[in-house]
Amino acid sequence: MISPEKMLVRVLLLLLCLVGEGNAHAEDLPGQILGRAERHLAAEDLANARNLLDQARSLAPRDPRVLAFMNKWSRARDKKIADHKRTAEFLIMSKRYYDAARELTAATALDPGDKEILEKLSQTRLALRLMEKHQESGIWVDPATGRAADPDLYDALSLLRRAREAKDRGDLPLAIDLVDRVIAREKVNAEAAKLREEILQITREFDLLADVEADTKSGRFFDALQRLDALLRANPESRDLRLRRAHVLLRLERYADSLRDFEKALELQATPTELLPSLVKIYSGLRRPVEALAVLNDPRLRPDPKYWNMYIKEYIYAFPAASVGLFLAILLLVSGIIGFFRTLDALIERCPGKVILKALKALVLCSLGEPSSQAGAMRVLAEKIDHPWFYYCTGLILITCDELDAAQKFLVSCLESPTFAARGYFFLGIVRARLGQKMADHDFEKAIIEGMKGGSEMWRPGFLKELEKNIVRTSLEESRKKAAFGELAHDIIEGLAA
Repeated sequence: MISPEKMLVRVLLLLLCLVGEGNAHAEDLPGQILGRAERHLAAEDLANARNLLDQARSLAPRDPRVLAFMNKWSRARDKKIADHKRTAEFLIMSKRYYDAARELTAATALDPGDKEILEKLSQTRLALRLMEKHQESGIWVDPATGRAADPDLYDALSLLRRAREAKDRGDLPLAIDLVDRVIAREKVNAEAAKLREEILQITREFDLLADVEADTKSGRFFDALQRLDALLRANPESRDLRLRRAHVLLRLERYADSLRDFEKALELQATPTELLPSLVKIYSGLRRPVEALAVLNDPRLRPDPKYWNMYIKEYIYAFPAASVGLFLAILLLVSGIIGFFRTLDALIERCPGKVILKALKALVLCSLGEPSSQAGAMRVLAEKIDHPWFYYCTGLILITCDELDAAQKFLVSCLESPTFAARGYFFLGIVRARLGQKMADHDFEKAIIEGMKGGSEMWRPGFLKELEKNIVRTSLEESRKKAAFGELAHDIIEGLAA
């Protein structure tokens, strides 16, 4: 059981804690009031913000937060007063005295001691009393001008003002109705008559423009052109009318006149990008291909497939010689491609892929090693490929292998080609001389004749040249004894190779 002394001590400690918490809450009260004042200030409620500021100052006059908020409130008040004064000055210039007085009254509520605001408020209220006095006498003061006039005259001026506004925004029926009401009241009113003529002129122009649109859509371009001429006589500086007439002239294929109108429209600040498609047609029609190409190359021209045909046509007109050369080059290229594929097709038809691979393998081995080792492969390839070069090459390889009869057979097969005839006859003569045949001299003579004709030289890879040298070195001396023209034939074909 707790003793009375311990119970008393616990009660005293609890009371001390409660008193401390109350003091802490009382110490933070100015901060809470300033928080509420901040919210009012953010909402531009300066009066309530000032009241809360005064409460905080009464609790803690030297608190830094209170002093900082006081400066902030003063700046907001000065800005608000400046806004009221600026608005009031504008309203006074517009003769809207009621609204100006309301703005000045709001400014004095924020700073009752500002003498400038009080003076302007006094002048504004004096102007209000003067207007009320005039109204009591049956005279209306125009708030827009501050001028006094009788009600009928004011009504006529108001109608004319409303008519001008309707004309400016394009409401011509209302504008003409208001002007007619003024003229019905005052038969002689120069301003109303002038305004009525302006409105009627605009109405006639709109009717003409509507007719122009209808004529253009119906294809009656001559009628549209006459109406546009009439409109431009009245409005020579109208950019829209210039562009309309330029397009109509373009449809009539009057390119020079259309170009003049487009150039005038550009002087009147027309957008160049919108004119580019029409300028292409104009320069094309005037046979000015260089200018047409310049417009077609302009990056501002939107891409369109139809311009490709125009570009080709204008390029041909601008550069005829280059166009002919380009056409011939393309023709040759196409012919070459067709010839290549035809030759390839014929080659594939004559020589299947396996045969071509074997031929490549045999030629590589001949180049890298001893050609005589490929005699069998070359004999098979020559029979399958059926080409003079393979006949010639195989014949030479067989000569080195001393298979002279077989070599003679292959060399005879290559004589039909003019490219191989001279060399074919020469080496055939060597073979026949070695075989002791009397035809050797005839072969050398034919080699001389074919060599004298000239012509294109055959393809002779390195191993083939070595074969020819070896055969000539070993066989020509023996052939010279049996044939008189062997050496001469050799000199001629070697001169042909050089």
